[in-house]
This record gives sequence, C-alpha cells and structure tokens, in this order.
Amino acid sequence: MDLLIVSGFLGAGKTSVLAPLAKFLIGRGMKLAIIENEIGETGIDDVILREADLPVRELYSGCICCSLRIDLLTTLMEIQQTHAPDLVIVEPSGVAGPRQVVDAARAYEGDIERILVLTLLDAERLEKLGTIQLPFITNGIEAADLLVLNKIDAIDDATRDTLTRQVLDIAPAANLLYASAKTGENLDAMQEWLLNALDRPPVDPREAHPAPHASDDDSRPRGAVVFSHTARLNPVHAIAALSESLRSATHAFLVQLLSAGCTMIGHVKAVATHPEGGYLLVSATDFDAPISVTCTLDSTEQLSITLNAIVFDIDRARLGEIATAAFAPLLDES
Repeated sequence: MDLLIVSGFLGAGKTSVLAPLAKFLIGRGMKLAIIENEIGETGIDDVILREADLPVRELYSGCICCSLRIDLLTTLMEIQQTHAPDLVIVEPSGVAGPRQVVDAARAYEGDIERILVLTLLDAERLEKLGTIQLPFITNGIEAADLLVLNKIDAIDDATRDTLTRQVLDIAPAANLLYASAKTGENLDAMQEWLLNALDRPPVDPREAHPAPHASDDDSRPRGAVVFSHTARLNPVHAIAALSESLRSATHAFLVQLLSAGCTMIGHVKAVATHPEGGYLLVSATDFDAPISVTCTLDSTEQLSITLNAIVFDIDRARLGEIATAAFAPLLDES
C-alpha cells in the first residue's frame, strides 16, 4: 500500500486537485481510498468528493498531525484490512504541516511501501502569506516531492516569476509545477508524475522524508480559530435565489470579521446539500477576493447547510456571534 499526502494551506485547492486525480487513478484500475481531515466538527470537502463517487473516510475536530494521530493510524489499519487499496490519499486539514503528517504515518505498523507528498501553493495568496511568515508554508515547500503552484491562471507572468524565486530560495531543488485546477492546466502532468513515482522501486519513508526539524507548534499557523455549524435551510423557491442569499450572507460575515479585528481568512465555506445528492458551495479565502459559487443542485427542497470557517486572531465567542448574525436569517432552527 502506498500513501499520498496532498498538503496545502487553507484554500490552496487541495480538494479541487484531488478529485480529478483520484478519478484518473480509478479509471486506470487502481484501488483507492481517501482520508479527509477537517479541523471543524463537520465536513464539507468530503461532500464534494462523495458527489464525485470517490471513496472517502473522514477525520473531524482536529489535525491528524497532532490530536488525531491515533485516529489516522487506526483508520489506515482498518482501510488496509477491509479494502486492501493500492493507494491511500490523505488530505490533511489546511493547518496541518505535511512533515508532521509524514511523521505520524511512519508510526503505522502495517505495510506502507511509499509515502509521497504533493504540496499545493496558492498563487493568488502566496505573497500575502509570505509577508506574515507562516512557518507552515516553508514546511510544505521543504517536504514536497512535487510542489504545485496552483491557480496560475489568476496571476501574471511577473508575479509567477517572483513566486518562483521565493519558492526556490527555500528549496532550490524543488520539483515545481505550474497548474490550475480551475482550467485543468497541467493536471495531466500531476497524473504523470504520480504514475512515475508509484512505478519506481519503494524507498524507506525515513530516507525519503527525514524527521521534521521543526516542532508541531512551528509547523502549524498560530491564531487559527474555528467555527462549524450544521442546520436546516429555510425553504427557497429558486436555486438562483439560494445562491445569492448564501453569497450575501458570506459577504456580510467577512465584513463583520474584518470590523472585529480578524487579521486573515483561512477559508470560509458554506455548503447546502440535498439528501438525495447535489450541493451548492460558497467559498471565500480573503476579505477582498471574489466569493466563488459552485452548484450541482437540482432542487431547493429539504436542504441542509454546513458552515466551516477557519480565521485568524479573533475571539472564538465573537466569531460565533458574527457567524450567527450573518447566517441565522437563512436557517430553520426549529
């Protein structure tokens, strides 16, 4: 059994890259399992992966690099014994350093032939994240077997060159790929890299990925605060109206967070789901970036909503108050 860790900061596009990569591998006859880790009490990314008919196991309410280490090992053992996959893809939470996830996986007593790390960098936000010097970003760059600068369609050539220099200053020998999950640019190159990596002779994970030289505290961004909530949605008559309502609520949420002194958005995601399938996802990764909306819903009946917000430098109770004020008008809490 091989292990692929798809790492990256909040909003870097991990799920957007993982889904087509996993479907490609399954299409080639590979037996796959996916472990999805979200720091909140409820999940959103697993909804999107399940909608793509991908086999997902969830680990909630913590990071698999620290509080959920035992859960990760137990899940790996159960998956190996019951499904015997060729490859397990692990998507850690967006605040989990890949070196620490590798370290946790090396404690697994089952049979892992390879541990590979694919780290995604957000081309739109990398310069901004670099200005606050998150050691987490450096951790991901140094640990990567393949380093992908994602969202390349959203930046110009000069910015790309600047980001490239910054990355190579940290890891001069980095295997760096420019890509866009949105447009599909170079997704085939990621697929080819993974197939080649899996075709090479196995390497002891301790040799491929030396023990982390930074502590867990240094490898996880400080100041992250989490809010999660699931509820029923009030009935609406049209999907377009639902989309606009969720976009407006998310915008109000961001405005109030900024007014309350929040310094940075990790990721704000709200997903409305139907019990028989389909979702409407609203997502934001910055105060001044466009709010994205993705919809596969066919009906506005019997919808539930899950909100996950990971933001920085705000009181947890205040975060809950702001979220409630922004989204409560849409919820059926009866």
